[in-house]
Amino acid sequence: MYVLKKISVRFLTCYALDLRALSLMRIGLSLVILADLLIRGNDLTAHYTDNGLWPAHLIHNFGWKDGYWSLHELS
Repeated sequence: MYVLKKISVRFLTCYALDLRALSLMRIGLSLVILADLLIRGNDLTAHYTDNGLWPAHLIHNFGWKDGYWSLHELS
């Protein structure tokens, strides 16, 4: 039992979690996510409005049937 305790103490002293590096990684990851959201925010009108890639009036020209529904068509 003494040997196991000695090995665990040695392991814990050699391998410790550096909280500063962990916090720096979390800050960096949040900055990357915020930058990605800002970049993607420019394309919201192109993807989610009728002024964008697929206007709602074009849906009916390409095989739209009465039983189909879409969130895009609700607007």
